[in-house]
Amino acid sequence: MDENVIVALEKRGVVSATFRKLEPVKKKTIYKVVLAAFAEDIFESVSLEKVALAAGISKGSLIQYFMHKGNLLEFAGGIFLDDYRRHWDNYFMTEYAVRAKDRIANFMAAHLDYWDNAKTEFKFFMKIHYENSADLTKGIRNEFLKLRSGYFSQIIGRGMETGEIRRDMETEFISLLILASLKNLEQIYAAALQTPKTKVDLKDLAAKTVMILFDGIGG
Repeated sequence: MDENVIVALEKRGVVSATFRKLEPVKKKTIYKVVLAAFAEDIFESVSLEKVALAAGISKGSLIQYFMHKGNLLEFAGGIFLDDYRRHWDNYFMTEYAVRAKDRIANFMAAHLDYWDNAKTEFKFFMKIHYENSADLTKGIRNEFLKLRSGYFSQIIGRGMETGEIRRDMETEFISLLILASLKNLEQIYAAALQTPKTKVDLKDLAAKTVMILFDGIGG
């Protein structure tokens, strides 16, 4: 957990100075509990009493740290977004593929691996995008959209330079097409988690999805 993010959240009034001064281990424990709570239930159903109990603190302390439940959700979203950004920034520093088609297919497949190793984070991600109030989660969702669009725009821009991707289409439009495909894969993955006996080769599906996309955007 990056302490600079905590400081930024404090400046925005999301967490209190008292929370910032807690030991890092305690802050991480509270984050994990809050993340899990909002991953399992929609906003209205999350209980402050249960969150406090699971975190090993009193409800009064929880309120002192965050003031109200909306701040709890924003806190969880802010820390998770930072973790997500760090992971994918590192990924793009070490990716080895050259062709745009391969880079997009690998990025989609890597996302499925990422979620497979971070199922609580995935459930939280899906809750804020599809089950909670749009007004409540708009800020978090927009930040994820901006980040993911930025990653795809890098790949698309390079693909246009090499002639792999059409230059007569706007980068933003192509990015939205790819994002829609990734979201579809994530929804299929979410459904597979609900029915574990159902076997779906998502990586193969990701590769086929990219092949279909390049029928339309290929140079």
